[in-house]
Amino acid sequence: SHTQKGADITVQALEMGAFDFIAKPESRNLKDNISLLCQQLVIKIRNYASIRIPSFIPKKHKERKTGTGIALRSRAQSSGFKAIMIGVSTGGPQALAEILPPLCAQVEVPIYIVQHMPPTFTQSLAKSLNSKCRYEVVEAGENEYVEDLHAYIAPGGRHMVLEKDHQRIRTVINDLPPEKGCRPSVDMLFRSGAAVYGGQVLGVILSGMGTDGTEGGKELKKNGALIIAQDEESSVVWGMPGSARNAGIVDEILPLREIPGAIISLVDKAILP
Repeated sequence: SHTQKGADITVQALEMGAFDFIAKPESRNLKDNISLLCQQLVIKIRNYASIRIPSFIPKKHKERKTGTGIALRSRAQSSGFKAIMIGVSTGGPQALAEILPPLCAQVEVPIYIVQHMPPTFTQSLAKSLNSKCRYEVVEAGENEYVEDLHAYIAPGGRHMVLEKDHQRIRTVINDLPPEKGCRPSVDMLFRSGAAVYGGQVLGVILSGMGTDGTEGGKELKKNGALIIAQDEESSVVWGMPGSARNAGIVDEILPLREIPGAIISLVDKAILP
């Protein structure tokens, strides 16, 4: 449903491992609603079946890490990272619930998150993650100046971009058309991050269908940023990370459980024990 209670329960289910969800159609025409439900359900069932029935799928080789951790850490110490940007879709709430608490416990820089979701649901996601993290996790607002120790989630169904206002950075929310069918768009966030932070961004692409994040990731790379992608074995769907890997823009491919430690070792404001 479109109630806050329904969104809260949905996010809880996703954090516990539910594959995906379908929002209640908004049309007043019953026939249109049924048609839309059928279309969405078929797509999600096919995607679920393609990754969840191992007897019909040849065993995949374990993805090897790319890049060199020592070289990346050396570069991080010389240049420093001022922001972390995360793009994620299917499997996102569970992945974020796993990596964000340990990450927020050890860094201080702002974290920006695009999770593909419709309106209302991102508010529930922010509330749930906020209860688990040292950071204050919020749904990003219009013209909101960003602060350290804060994580900003793009509002469901709307784009989030960053703009520089003199020496401060603010979140700007817009309703421009979807990019590659996605609103919010990881590509749009990454492009704005490249313009605002240059190479002092650590991009992270997690589980999700499609290719969102690849084109924006190219802009980050042009400016000297580093990009970490979740590996295939730990991803619910390896569309977004796999697309970034195939485009040659990924510096490290890591299992989900290793991503927080890798980020902590790279970010210049990591808190010493």
